[in-house]
Amino acid sequence: MKWIFCSIICWIVLLAIIDKKRAKRLFICGFLALTAQLLVDGFAIDEDFYVINDPAIPIFGSSLFFSIGVVLPMGVLVAQCTTRIRKYQVYNIVAWVVLFTLFEILAVHFKMMKHVDWTYSLSVIVNTMVMVMLTWFTEHFLLPQNSERRNIR
Repeated sequence: MKWIFCSIICWIVLLAIIDKKRAKRLFICGFLALTAQLLVDGFAIDEDFYVINDPAIPIFGSSLFFSIGVVLPMGVLVAQCTTRIRKYQVYNIVAWVVLFTLFEILAVHFKMMKHVDWTYSLSVIVNTMVMVMLTWFTEHFLLPQNSERRNIR
């Protein structure tokens, strides 16, 4: 039930702040984030690094409500907040890594998941790699081309 609650909250936030004009393109990044999450979690859960408790609807050992309710909206919002200015890309990546790691800390605290052979340091590393990948993908494939490279500093 906790996963369903988190999913509803994330979708409310997404629907409240999404740029509706760019929504279709932004969802591409959301699905990329979803794919990365399923690959990473599928491997980590299979190797017993951590366990998802009461997933409601399991998918590769994870929760479907986490995948489409938390990760998908997060990927969309990462793309929406991405800019071509490198300094702001770094700020965006750091902010999303902090938010996503904070969500994991809360998930462990509320017993939605349990770390078996995993640490928060590993989470920060994996989260950073995923956010960098999403930012790169957004910059090269989703941002409008009319601003080309003139805004890079």
